[in-house]
Amino acid sequence: MTTTNASLATVVRILRSRANRVRTGSHMSTARRLAVLDAYVARVNAGRLTAASYLTKVLGVNADFVRRFASGFGKAATAAHRARTGISPRRDSIARVGRRRFVECFSYDLCDLAKAARTFVHTAAFVSV
Repeated sequence: MTTTNASLATVVRILRSRANRVRTGSHMSTARRLAVLDAYVARVNAGRLTAASYLTKVLGVNADFVRRFASGFGKAATAAHRARTGISPRRDSIARVGRRRFVECFSYDLCDLAKAARTFVHTAAFVSV
């Protein structure tokens, strides 16, 4: 039995595609692909504190509240950071699962976000004095 170059190329292509699937999860499995992407996002975003993540993780508000008021809350946190340090907060990128991979945001210190939560009109009710 003889082997042609075309059949060898086919075998190599199949082995490469299998190796890629092992690295990133099976392309047939949507759940596996999303699990890999979620793990990637968690690893990239570890240690970053944004206004939206503070609202969901610390104050425990729902996604609709975050969608409506995260921008205003972020502006209040930026003002608190500028009042404390005299400079703007660090501009950063976070990873997201969806259409856009990296989103520009500001990274804050916890004290700036706590002050903004006390002073921002819509979040003052969530903060215990």
